[in-house]
Amino acid sequence: MRKTEKLIAIVDSVLAQHSELRFYEISSIGLIAALALLPLKYIRLQKDLLATGFPIFVRITGILAAIPFALAAAEIFMGTEVLSTSPLPGAGYGLLTITIVGWIWTLAREKA
Repeated sequence: MRKTEKLIAIVDSVLAQHSELRFYEISSIGLIAALALLPLKYIRLQKDLLATGFPIFVRITGILAAIPFALAAAEIFMGTEVLSTSPLPGAGYGLLTITIVGWIWTLAREKA
């Protein structure tokens, strides 16, 4: 069995225990992989600004987006039910959207 097949089997067995969370876990893995691979691409292209984490505005909105998500995660771990329509995830997703739009804008401007 190849390494990737073993990794997929391990991830699948872990996710099978909590099938209702599968979508969120898979999307999180995708974001983490993208955030790990994207700087490598720009390091190879010798684009240091993009490789180091983009302009300060995008970094600040990303940090601000993490705060409501962290608070919502803490509430979930304490046993409180947090709906996706509650204020903390809503604020986090709003700030994350601004971060992603800023990221796209930075990448589009860099190619021009």
